[in-house]
Amino acid sequence: MDAVACAKGILNTWERGDLAGLEAALHSAQRAAAGQALSTEEEERLQLLEGIAGQMRREMAHGGIAQPETYRRLLRHLAANPAGKPSFFRC
Repeated sequence: MDAVACAKGILNTWERGDLAGLEAALHSAQRAAAGQALSTEEEERLQLLEGIAGQMRREMAHGGIAQPETYRRLLRHLAANPAGKPSFFRC
């Protein structure tokens, strides 16, 4: 799993209003790096994604996401495919 695919998956389910899918995508993102040999850059991107996903899940458990645009901007940034690096993995 890579950060690009995970971030895109979260954004897609969120934009569709699929709350069950969003919860599943956030849960999956929190486990994305487990047991993988990753570049330092990808590891950092996944760590950021895991933190975003964890915070979004905590906020959702308390009734809603407090700053949705902040999360959307961060997820869009992570979903941007780094130049020259194809994204072949799925989250």
